[in-house]
Amino acid sequence: MSSALSRAARQASSRCPYLFSQSVKQNAAALPALDPTSVPDLVSMCPHMQAQLEASKEEDRLLRDAAPSAGSAAASEKGSQAVSVNELDGASSCPVTGAPARDDGPACPVYGSVAAPHSDCCMKDAAAGDARSAPTTADVSARAHPVPGARTSAWYNEVLGDSLEQVKREGRYRVFADLKRHAGKYPRATFHRVDGSTQEVVGWCSNDYLGMGQHSKVLQAMVSATLECGAGAGGTRNISGTNHYHVLLEQELADLHGQEAALLFTSGFVANEAALSGLPKQFDDMLILSDALNHASMIEGIRHSKADKQVYRHNDLDHLEQLLRAQPADRPKMIAFESVNSMEGTVAPMRDIAWLAERYGALTYVDEVHAVGMYGRRGGGVAERDGVLDRMDVVSGTLGKAFGVCGGYIAGSSAIVDAVRSFAPGFIFTTAMTPAQASAALASVRHLKQCAYERVQMHRNAITLQRQLRMAGFPLMPSISHIVPILVGDADLCTRTTNMLLNDHGIYVQPINYPTVPRGTERLRITPSPFHDAGLREHLLRALDDVWTRLGLPRVRDLDLATEAAAGMGMGMGDVEAAQSALPVVVANPMDEAERLATAVHRYVASRSALNGGAGVAGGAAPVTEEDAMERALAVNEMDPVMGAFADELFADGSFYTDAAAMYAVRRC
Repeated sequence: MSSALSRAARQASSRCPYLFSQSVKQNAAALPALDPTSVPDLVSMCPHMQAQLEASKEEDRLLRDAAPSAGSAAASEKGSQAVSVNELDGASSCPVTGAPARDDGPACPVYGSVAAPHSDCCMKDAAAGDARSAPTTADVSARAHPVPGARTSAWYNEVLGDSLEQVKREGRYRVFADLKRHAGKYPRATFHRVDGSTQEVVGWCSNDYLGMGQHSKVLQAMVSATLECGAGAGGTRNISGTNHYHVLLEQELADLHGQEAALLFTSGFVANEAALSGLPKQFDDMLILSDALNHASMIEGIRHSKADKQVYRHNDLDHLEQLLRAQPADRPKMIAFESVNSMEGTVAPMRDIAWLAERYGALTYVDEVHAVGMYGRRGGGVAERDGVLDRMDVVSGTLGKAFGVCGGYIAGSSAIVDAVRSFAPGFIFTTAMTPAQASAALASVRHLKQCAYERVQMHRNAITLQRQLRMAGFPLMPSISHIVPILVGDADLCTRTTNMLLNDHGIYVQPINYPTVPRGTERLRITPSPFHDAGLREHLLRALDDVWTRLGLPRVRDLDLATEAAAGMGMGMGDVEAAQSALPVVVANPMDEAERLATAVHRYVASRSALNGGAGVAGGAAPVTEEDAMERALAVNEMDPVMGAFADELFADGSFYTDAAAMYAVRRC
């Protein structure tokens, strides 16, 4: 027997489950050292090969023809080629035994069909493996013979390519801007184009909301920890990956949210997915009530929990209570929601949700990712601002936005945090964040707990820009937070708008298209930082005016539409009547209608915050008459509603904004 056939037999026995198991049972020699004389024994172990062997009348001739001539290189090459993959296609006999294929033998243990020729059997794989021991171009390009109907790699790529082409046709294909941020010059960066050219740009859409990613304390902490501890964590938290900086940071975060414990994750997405998939599994028949606009990480976590889920309309308390009331009182329940919605700019009515959770026996799970560091006197989020830290059961947050570093976390009771630590795969099986990241985040959290400067400047710039956009007639979407969304309403136009801003004006804003937001609500999402000063804001307004004019995008000029937009800004629900009722307060002022509306909204918000101490409708504030509120609002407005010292107090914890009932909160008291 040729060495080629011998190797083919050995590889066949290692690839064929039947032959391999039988050889092990009979204490056969190691397969790689198999002697050619043992081939018949191995063949006899395979029912399919045995049937062919018994029926073969030409075995001697096949073996003789396949054997190479001694000392002949040409014959040796021919012998190898005799068992190549290409020659096996359509073969009528076994390349190892020479037995012809037959239709009445036992089934092959690999392919299962007695009628299949050996070009579709494990022997072909063996021969192919033998050929690969001295590969040629033809052999490498045909490593295996697919079974009938099997998909090829080209088919998979074609399907994916078609899907991507559809996204491109809809104008929502995502292109990453190649940016290099400049430390100490935030929000400026260098844009690197595909052709190798560069352009200096100003970023207007970063989630480094406070610019803490470039704060000197944060940078020093990161460098120091790297030199002290090295670059990596060294493993998962359970296997040598828990660094002292992790422990210190978790303690700081627990204190920030008034909770017993906290737990770090590699990202905010992982934190939500791990906690929301793991916690519900510990309770029998838990129901999760999820806000309709929750982040994808929350949706994924809830899906993976396999718990029952009901979705309530965004920030709709009546709908939420309706769903809660319909459930048995003793059924475990969890209300999952975001405090600040990152795309809409809306803020959840935290006190009302806490009250409903207590009344109907539900846990509260609040995502404060877009609020931590920016709301509350110490940056503890909307829950701190609204005085409900002790009424939130689980808080999730991020270290990669306002804190300017990377990573995510949850905070809660010791039992909740320990359960996630013990049961969540997203925590257990992931390498820990680096000591440098933990140290930098620790410095950032500590700074923002003690200093409100960054918060005040950011909120002042956000409110000022919102007012300027409304005055210029841009379609500012309802927002009662630092998020500044401008409606475009078409994916292609949204992408063209951002491309023109980047290429023609050096302004980087990422288009927000489906599936991030619903179709028809495509938008620009602008996030002013403490460093987007008056000069940068004027540059942005001029650029937007140019692009809006060139593309023929609509503006809000009509008084009724401006009224609705202003009301939506104050409430998040477009209460036109409430905004219109504020007009008489400023009607005598020499301002255009849009400015009057904006100022009216600011007066209402400021008076509500001053009189009610930032309380929501369900906050138990002392009753205030509308007349008193108006009088106080006018007094506040003697100062510039944005630049005054009183406004600084409101900006310090984000209470300048309000919840979904803001515009009519005073009227209801």
